Amino acid sequence: MNDFARVVQELERMAAARERATYAELTQRLGIEPPHQIRKLVLCLEELMRRQARAGEPLLACLVASKIRDGLPAPGFFALAAELGCYHGPESGPEARAWHDAEVARVFARY
Repeated sequence: MNDFARVVQELERMAAARERATYAELTQRLGIEPPHQIRKLVLCLEELMRRQARAGEPLLACLVASKIRDGLPAPGFFALAAELGCYHGPESGPEARAWHDAEVARVFARY
């Protein structure tokens, strides 16, 4: 199974279990090999976001957070969500948190 398929499978499992993880935790859990494990994970998450946005589905990538952003994904998550037309706001602050919380709720409701 390739990295993308394993990432999707794990995110679906996490959603069903109402779990979240940091980027580093998820790379370790999935055994994504160095070098650049986080970058490999992010590329998978971005591709998944594109596919889910096109399908009008909630973004499973919202379950993955930066350890330094108090439970929020990295700014690139919000930038891509904006590019895809899913989010219209800043990459941090109360508006980003509110939208992210709502997206997590949508994911949990779906799975």
